[in-house]
Amino acid sequence: MMGMAKQPGSIFMSLYFMVLGILLVVSAGMFIIGLRELATEPTQSSIYMLVGISGIAITLYSLRQIQSKSRSLRVQVAKVVSVLECANCRNKVTRNFKEGDYVYGTAEKCTNCNTDTSMTILSIFAEKPPPKRSSWP
Repeated sequence: MMGMAKQPGSIFMSLYFMVLGILLVVSAGMFIIGLRELATEPTQSSIYMLVGISGIAITLYSLRQIQSKSRSLRVQVAKVVSVLECANCRNKVTRNFKEGDYVYGTAEKCTNCNTDTSMTILSIFAEKPPPKRSSWP
């Protein structure tokens, strides 16, 4: 059980979905009751059907809102890169960050001048993710 850490809002989201599920079931039941009683009690069955349709519409609207919010909250992981420079030929190379990289640390051998000189890590930074295109024209 120790490894199963939950996100802070996950309990509230579970309760929210449970309430939406209950609302959907009750609304569908009200609509079905309204359909069954349509021949005998038209006024009362119309109210049941109206309440049922309203509940179903509210549930579907809430689920649609959750779906659109979850799309906008997606986290983009930044790409971390290291900039290397050869002390001999001053060739600069940008490559993906490797675990153990640190600024002014040594890295692999230079491929440009083919010497035994190790390249020095000049900087480590995260590249900005490309701008997100909106779906609005």
